[in-house]
Parts: sequence; structure tokens; C-alpha cells
Amino acid sequence: MDLEAAWRWCKDIEIDTRVLVGLGAMAGGLVVWRAVKGRTSAERPLLTKNYEHNKVYVYSFPGNPKKCGVVHFSPFTLKVETWLRMNNIKYELIVTQQMSTKKQWPWIELNGKEYSDSNFIIKKLADHFHSDIDGKLTSEQLAVSFAFKEMMEVSFAFTYAFYRYYVAADVFWSMFSHIVPAPMSYLPACINIYMMKKYAFKTFWMAGIARHSKDEYRMIVSDQIHAISNFLGTKKFLMGDNPTSVDAWMFCHLSQVVYVPLDHPHREIISKECPNVQEYTNRVRDTFWPDWNTLFTKAN
Repeated sequence: MDLEAAWRWCKDIEIDTRVLVGLGAMAGGLVVWRAVKGRTSAERPLLTKNYEHNKVYVYSFPGNPKKCGVVHFSPFTLKVETWLRMNNIKYELIVTQQMSTKKQWPWIELNGKEYSDSNFIIKKLADHFHSDIDGKLTSEQLAVSFAFKEMMEVSFAFTYAFYRYYVAADVFWSMFSHIVPAPMSYLPACINIYMMKKYAFKTFWMAGIARHSKDEYRMIVSDQIHAISNFLGTKKFLMGDNPTSVDAWMFCHLSQVVYVPLDHPHREIISKECPNVQEYTNRVRDTFWPDWNTLFTKAN
């Protein structure tokens, strides 16, 4: 489904009785589920009670590497893990459907305390473990690094998320439907896909990306990828010969379009026009994820 057809689908679709019944059932189920499961941060105990000092426990929802093509299709979980590997910090990934007290994935526990939001997690860990991965960058390089991080998370992520959760929602649903919690897991796939697309369209319309034509959307994607390619050039990592924190940000988002088997326009642009971006993504993976294929085998 192209962007124009996807937009028309959301605009013109009529809600039949089955959808209304399904939505009503989901709403009622959510009320009960939240009443039973909802807890404040003050009353929730540690998930890992017998923790090891200075070991980071990373919590995230289950993935599906065989279908998704990546170790984790949460870019934010992948970012935290990649950063931990860059800094040789001992950690353990624990799969759970429990969110943080902020209602986010991933979240961590460190020495008996919970921290959430991937950016704040990394900042906390950098301070705690005295990370010097960015220590040799100049103030100008730090500013450029920050700008690339913001582009990837505030703009680039929206471009592939729009395609993933709206344009190709039917295909992507088959990749992660196994991890959907109750009560949504009890609803037919067609209702879940319908709700996901309606919610996604509203979200991306407010963000602006869903307001554009297919050609305009592709131009936005192309401009961002070419900016990455032009700045990267022939460098080994984004800021030079040595990896820095920005490479964790770049890898976690680029991997979502380079490896996830969806027909993103990103993939075509990278493969045909910016092959150095593909090579860079593979280089970061091979450097910090030498067990990438092994993890696929274990997960399957």
C-alpha cells in the first residue's frame, strides 16, 4: 500500500459493528487490566532482587529476530545495549512485558534503583561508570554529534515508524503480534491492525510526517540519508577512526531500516545511492555485536 492509498484508507474507512464491539471489549478489558496491574513507583519492588553490584539489568519486551531481522526491533533497547557494549560494561538483558514506572521500554535496574528512558539511562550510566568514549571530541564535534542524535530520534525515527506502523502495518503486525499483552492479545488481528493504523495515523499526522505526499515523504528520507552519507564519507565511524556514543544512536536506528525486511524507501536509497551507510551499519554491528547471529539462533 503506497502513502496515498494508505491515507485514503484511514480517511474513508467505515467502522462496522464488529470493530465497534471489539473496541468496546478492548476498552473494558483495559480498565480491568490497569486496575489489576497498575502500580506506582513507590509500591513496586525490584524485578531483580538479588542483584550483582554494578551490573546493569536491562528490561525490554520480547523480540522476534527471525522475522524482524534485528536482535531487537526496539531501537531504544538496541541503543542502550550497543552503548553498554562500547563501554565494556557488564549487563544482562531480561525480557519482560512489564514497563518502567514511566511506562517505557527499555528500563534498567542498577544497584537497587530503577532508571528509564534510554537517553537518561545512558547519561546516568556514563556518569556512574565515568565513560570517556566521547572524551577526545572537541566542543564542535560534540555539537555535531548531538545534532545527529537529535535528527535520528526526532525526525529519522518518525519516517521509518510511519512506514512500519501505518503503511506496512499488516506485514509488521505479523512480526510482533506474539508479544502483545492482554487484553489486546485476545482480539482478532484485523481489529488490532485497524486500531494500530488509526492511532498511528493520528500520531504521525500530529507529528507532520503523515501530511505529506509519497514524493515529499521520500524526499525527506533521502535528504536525511544523504546527509549521513556525506558527513560519514570514508570514515570508519561517524566522528572518525574511533567509535563514540553517537554511533550507538546511528546504529540503533539505521539497523531498523537496513535489516528489518520491510520495503522502506530508506533501504532502496541506502543500497543504490548511499552504500557507505550500509557498510557503516554493518561495521558497527560486526564490531560490537560479534554474537549477532548467535543471538538469532538462541532467540529462535
